[in-house]
Amino acid sequence: MLNYYLFEEYLQKFRELLKIGLLIGDIRFYDDELIKRLRGLYYKGIPASVILLSKNKSAGLCSVISLLMAKALIDENPNDEIKVFCVTIDALRLNPEYIELGIPDYAKHYVVQRTTKDGILIYDTSFGYIFPKDLYYRMQNPMVEGVIDKDSIVNLFNADEEFQYELDEKYLDSFIPYIQEVEQTYYMPDEKYTFLGLLQREVNHFKRQVEAAINEKEQSF
Repeated sequence: MLNYYLFEEYLQKFRELLKIGLLIGDIRFYDDELIKRLRGLYYKGIPASVILLSKNKSAGLCSVISLLMAKALIDENPNDEIKVFCVTIDALRLNPEYIELGIPDYAKHYVVQRTTKDGILIYDTSFGYIFPKDLYYRMQNPMVEGVIDKDSIVNLFNADEEFQYELDEKYLDSFIPYIQEVEQTYYMPDEKYTFLGLLQREVNHFKRQVEAAINEKEQSF
């Protein structure tokens, strides 16, 4: 019973701070330049922009998406200090559903921290927002378990063949079903980036890439 009380208390605090943060502009949506940069990074053939903007498809992939996000930020802002943090957060740590399942490391999560000349920002890909660090810490009480620095992020990206810089045709047969699944989520209430039109735009961009690749493959026979 205590677990449920603590989680409800957390949810109330989170919602209040989120509402205020969005209202005064401290909490922001992803900017367009970042999203376009993510178009050119792929995970298992899927553009990072599509994975990031789809709450349905990004579920359970916070470590992967954080690395993609960090790589895009490094490419766009080479002078900023970019790190990926492995943390535990209240959203998971206090959730009775996860506590009762008894899964090891159930509260483990990954976020991107970007230090700019104007301050420190946290990119939490599960929530889909950019937070000032101090506000994020008030909302989530993160406990750091590990850090991946800028050089390690780049090395990890370049060493893992599942991360790519261009469309990988070996996954071509799976692209259309994937796109159709994402399109079916457009009207789900928690898909905030469909209401901004950004997810649809990125899916349509990906669809044109896939169609061009299929046509080129067919013409080669």
